[in-house]
Amino acid sequence: MSNKVLITNSQKAVKVPSGLRILIRRACNAVLEFEHFEAPAEISVTFVDNAAIAELNNQYRNKPMPTDVLSFPLGVDGKYDVDENNGCKMLGDIVISMERAQEQATLYGHPLQREVAFLTVHSMLHLLGYDHVDGGLEAALQVVRTFILVEVPVTKLHNADYKTELQELVQREPNRTLVYRMAEESGPDHDKQFSVEVSLNGTIVGKGVGSSKKRAEQDAARCAIENLFPDKA
Repeated sequence: MSNKVLITNSQKAVKVPSGLRILIRRACNAVLEFEHFEAPAEISVTFVDNAAIAELNNQYRNKPMPTDVLSFPLGVDGKYDVDENNGCKMLGDIVISMERAQEQATLYGHPLQREVAFLTVHSMLHLLGYDHVDGGLEAALQVVRTFILVEVPVTKLHNADYKTELQELVQREPNRTLVYRMAEESGPDHDKQFSVEVSLNGTIVGKGVGSSKKRAEQDAARCAIENLFPDKA
């Protein structure tokens, strides 16, 4: 059984870059692997704006100001409740201000994806019980930061795997099947153009074009995500 990372975009201030959700899932999985977390885990990640995170920061920490990320662990002393629907241990919630993340990315001179990955890792470690005492958090952050941002360079994120993301989204509900179908092939041999349709339970939900069948399928999946899950696009 795999880990479940539930990602929700509840803000409109900053456009969510392509591939960011894939990176967040990789970040969460890397932390769990690094910590040798045995059972499958469920984590909720929510994107908000500065106003929303300031309200949460005031409500839970008595600090009426924006911050970059907040962690809300559900476990106590390494013990977690189990989601009866999927058998995953519920680690807790991560709330990221995309506005603050963008500000910090600009300040530090690196991509927004890198900043959000760092915030996700930082918050994941808090969900697992780390704090800032004795440098334990910083030591772990350094190891996981290297794992994620060296082995999974940000430059690769632009080749987003929309098919995998779409598959993960539709599988949240049972009995849902995706089928990709070649709709058209046109152009000379040296400049082919492919058109692909993707259907969900027999209904066309996305159409895509590309210079290869694989690229057309990815484009169709991207279109389907925009149509079916506009808050995820």
